[in-house]
Amino acid sequence: MGPGASCFQAFTSSSIYEPFDTYEKVSNTIGTVTPVTFVLPFNTVASSGTLQVLQGSATTSNTPTNPNAAVPVTSNIATGKSFTYNAPGFSVSVITLVAH
Repeated sequence: MGPGASCFQAFTSSSIYEPFDTYEKVSNTIGTVTPVTFVLPFNTVASSGTLQVLQGSATTSNTPTNPNAAVPVTSNIATGKSFTYNAPGFSVSVITLVAH
């Protein structure tokens, strides 16, 4: 993604030893869905993973009177060595998957 990109991604791993639990993190800073394609540098990647999404509007915030305005939602996601994720608008997503 170049200048003016609205979606940012980062990769981290839980270990230096295989198999890895990998964490693909995506932040979408605009109000529309943004597709993000992952091409992972591993020999083998699980065909599914876990997706956690925290989403709201541009002004959503948790407060003492509304502590659940934005809460994470967990689901399954189809993955692989290459896959596309449609990041919801105004969201932070974490995709956890196993790779070798």
